Amino acid sequence: MSRRSNRPPSGREGRLKPIEQDPLAEYGLPSKGEKRLLSHRVQESYYALIVSRYLAFCTDAGDSDTLQQQFARHVMAATTAAATSSHPPPPPPKHHTRSEPGSAPNKRAGSATDASTSTNPRTKSNTESDPKVTAELDTILSALRKLREGIIASRRRDHFATQVFLFSARAGILAGAYETYHPSLAYLMRRHVEEQDQRRRQLLQGREQQEEERRQRQQEQQELYQQRQRQRQQRRQEQQEQEQRQEAEEQETEPNHLRRSRSWSGSSSTRFTTAKPTDPSPTTTTSTPDPTNPPSPSSNDTTTTNPIPSADDSDLTPLELTEILTYLILDASCRQSNLLQAYSLLHQHRRHLRAPDLHLTSSTLRALATDNWVAFRRLLARHADGYQARLMALADKRVTAHVLKAVGRAYLILPSGVVEEWTGRRWGELVGEFGVGWELGGDGRVTIRKIGGRTA
Repeated sequence: MSRRSNRPPSGREGRLKPIEQDPLAEYGLPSKGEKRLLSHRVQESYYALIVSRYLAFCTDAGDSDTLQQQFARHVMAATTAAATSSHPPPPPPKHHTRSEPGSAPNKRAGSATDASTSTNPRTKSNTESDPKVTAELDTILSALRKLREGIIASRRRDHFATQVFLFSARAGILAGAYETYHPSLAYLMRRHVEEQDQRRRQLLQGREQQEEERRQRQQEQQELYQQRQRQRQQRRQEQQEQEQRQEAEEQETEPNHLRRSRSWSGSSSTRFTTAKPTDPSPTTTTSTPDPTNPPSPSSNDTTTTNPIPSADDSDLTPLELTEILTYLILDASCRQSNLLQAYSLLHQHRRHLRAPDLHLTSSTLRALATDNWVAFRRLLARHADGYQARLMALADKRVTAHVLKAVGRAYLILPSGVVEEWTGRRWGELVGEFGVGWELGGDGRVTIRKIGGRTA
């Protein structure tokens, strides 16, 4: 018995080790049945944990350049995974009749590419993605999605909800995850429009109520005016009847000869003079209101007015609103290639944009609509901040492809430095990413086309 009592427990608690679970992965998606994230206190603590993990991720990078490279690697990994899952790579062509952008590289181009990539370890390290970095960013973005769903499910609309969605949008833009930043931006914009519509309806209802109160006051004043007119007319009739009764009593008491003389003198006097009408109104003067001109409301008026509803804590500030609009316009034009939607957003909310953001968005749309890659690169380098540059970089591949087409149709030979400067990419990237089949000579000149078997 003593031996059995000294033995350790043989159940699962003694054999299994405690599971080390990521705190961000502890909660599930509220759309899948998770109820704990509906509590406001849990949401705030979970958001604090997300921010601390994000700051730790930024601190581990060391400097800003390394952090930008990590974000770029995550963007490249996400783009490659999406492209691979949606479009499988096509088989290589067998015959090459013409060296155009988009064709497979020849042997000289391939040898030059291999040499450039092998001798440039920095390019190789920049293109590779660290699985730990990608996994950490994916965990943070997944936690932000859970928190967003919890806030929407709990119908929370306050300053905390606004900051969560803004943080989610900014982190998603840096990570290149449109499935994170686009729903956040769309939700904030939709909520802002709903609040503006509700405030406008309240303002119209207040004005209608004020108009109805004004009509009621005018009607009451008109009824009071008519009542006073009737009272004045009734008093006048009563006074006339009283005077007639007094005259009749006096005539009955007077003798006949005096009655005849007074009646004759009264009849003769009425031929040349007119009697002045007596004022039946009382001695006290009272001001009667005019129904056509109602009095203006004074400070002593106790009627309630409905001012414009003031903004609460959940409303977006002007800076936050212009930031969201800029991101939505750039996303629609650069990532979605939907210039119609971008121009619609620009013209609908033009008054909310600041001058620098208005210049950036309008110039970017104009450059993309006219295929002006020089202006686009200048805007990307000089006028865009980190978030805006990340969104504009989504159109860089499309712009580079247009540059390659224009160069292929207009030039025969160009220096490789000029091609790299115009496209913004190294020669190895052009060959590997765009499939450029131009020949790179040993003197650094790129042969684009040949006429009659010879180059110019």
